[in-house]
Amino acid sequence: MNAWRSDAIVSPQVGIRVFDAETGDQVLTLSRNVSGTAVAFSPDSRRIVSGSVDGPVTLWDVETGEQMLVLNGHSDSVYGVAFSREGRRIVSGSYDGTLMIWDARDRLGEVVQSQ
Repeated sequence: MNAWRSDAIVSPQVGIRVFDAETGDQVLTLSRNVSGTAVAFSPDSRRIVSGSVDGPVTLWDVETGEQMLVLNGHSDSVYGVAFSREGRRIVSGSYDGTLMIWDARDRLGEVVQSQ
């Protein structure tokens, strides 16, 4: 795993960029083609989850920069994403009025609960 403390930003203009929080240096660009709206690190800092303008929630591998999973279920912009404390679940909230809880360990991205 990475030896640097990191932080990430997401922007519709620049995609998702990961920075070393101590030096400010950019260490990774996950995607320039993501119309991102929200981003969060997993508790172990190995994964990033992002929300987007068009609804999908994406799980990323921090070391490789590869998409691990795309979670479809929202019909409008995702305004917030987070991992559960143990990193097994992802929660996402959307302007479509739904809050979804996803199984982050399942390669199929199954919805555990939707409100």
